[in-house]
Amino acid sequence: MLVSTAVMVAVGAVALVWGLATRAGGSDGPDWGTWAEDAEAGVGFVVPTGWSVQEDDEPLFGQVMLHRDGDAHSVMLLGRLDGSLFASAESDTAAAASSLASGMGEFFFPDSGQRIDLELGQVSGEHVSGSTVSYRVDFAEPSRDDAEIHAAVVERGDDRWWLVWFGDIPGSVDRELADAIAGSFTPLE
Repeated sequence: MLVSTAVMVAVGAVALVWGLATRAGGSDGPDWGTWAEDAEAGVGFVVPTGWSVQEDDEPLFGQVMLHRDGDAHSVMLLGRLDGSLFASAESDTAAAASSLASGMGEFFFPDSGQRIDLELGQVSGEHVSGSTVSYRVDFAEPSRDDAEIHAAVVERGDDRWWLVWFGDIPGSVDRELADAIAGSFTPLE
């Protein structure tokens, strides 16, 4: 019974991620989130259930900031990858995602620490495809929890968008969900 339950959970998780990553856009999803559009970023995307777009706060980077309800430990930023962001100088999505993850990590977690558990990956959706980079920051101060960074850069034609999810405690970043959101990006133009 334990094996069949584990298989059912795994199949359900794969179906959820696949559904998020291949979402066509334009209306509310079934039960995993709502659709949002940002004209300045030029993109529509899924806002996962339990998350909200911060309308009152101007993000330090990008055009959109997402907060998880009741969670003070993680945040997502996203937007158009243009000249206002250092990673835009990179010509391919893998290099841009690496630059983005590195720069955001240094900005939001400037304390001394070591990057560990580096993972590189790919993300794709119905309208975009690209690359991801994630890692943890193991701080030099033993009493401080590790931080997590996950960055994705996706493109369609000459247009590129990015997402960074960062958190200041272990387990605060869901890489699969971040990739599904990035995969849901749908150009508005």
